[in-house]
Amino acid sequence: MAKIIINIEDNTHKETYSFNTDMVSIGRGFNNDIILSDPYVSDAHVQVEKTEAGFCIKDCNSSNGTFIEKNQPINISTIINSGECFYIGKTRIIIYDPNHPVVAAKHFVQDSFFMELLKKTNWLSTLFFLTVFVVLYWTDGVIDLMDKEPFLKMLIPSLSFTILIFFCAGFWTSIGLLVKKKNNFHKQFAIVSLFFSVGLILSYLSSYAGFLLSSEVINTSLLIISELILFFIVIQLTLRFATNISKKVSLIVAGSLCLMLFLPVSIVSAEKYLDFNQLPVYSSYLFPPAVKFVIAKTPDLFLKDCAKLFSN
Repeated sequence: MAKIIINIEDNTHKETYSFNTDMVSIGRGFNNDIILSDPYVSDAHVQVEKTEAGFCIKDCNSSNGTFIEKNQPINISTIINSGECFYIGKTRIIIYDPNHPVVAAKHFVQDSFFMELLKKTNWLSTLFFLTVFVVLYWTDGVIDLMDKEPFLKMLIPSLSFTILIFFCAGFWTSIGLLVKKKNNFHKQFAIVSLFFSVGLILSYLSSYAGFLLSSEVINTSLLIISELILFFIVIQLTLRFATNISKKVSLIVAGSLCLMLFLPVSIVSAEKYLDFNQLPVYSSYLFPPAVKFVIAKTPDLFLKDCAKLFSN
């Protein structure tokens, strides 16, 4: 007795059936061997029979017909080989022989420690990531202005960034619900919060480098390159959790987005530096207050010394 393997694919799922028989019937009727829910499939739509020449596909006088490669209708019957497909309604059907070769198994790659950590995120860890960002943001100049500006005025920017984090996390979570039917809000929120937090740290480091070397070009260049690398990592992570695409495809998409952003950001930064640069770039000290590099003889002190000379 022959064995027939049938793979059924539609817009929502895939299923594989195996039959130890010479003939298999397919349709919406309950007396078929394979029962489909496709509304464009007839009660008794098609029969698949194993022959010496291959698989004989016989249309059972269906309403919408049976097609080979979507554009070749079957009048009565036709022969196809193992691994070839035909269409009924909006369903794709692939027939296999038991001896049909299969694709080699993919190499299993263990997820990184960071990926495993993100998979274990919960509300507590999500709140922690948000707290880290808020602390870093308030360290970046807000505390220094507390005695000069009202508290509510200083609170608005941090609330705006927090809302932006929720929006970005919600956007990628919505994509995940549509594609993977799974809610990954905690993971997306952690990724976006870390993006803004690490971005602030990178901006500090680039500012320190530019300050020590007295070069706004170095500051801007390091900031653009580091932020693009961070953006590349974040996009790849969000795609991994929100979609079913492979790691290779997520790398290509993230890399393409970074290249698309690099050119306009570089041009805008160059124009800003050439047209609006004010000297000296770093007058007396560098923010944030966590680490300050103070120049031994600042321009302000120099002007005061000059004023004393003229006053005498």
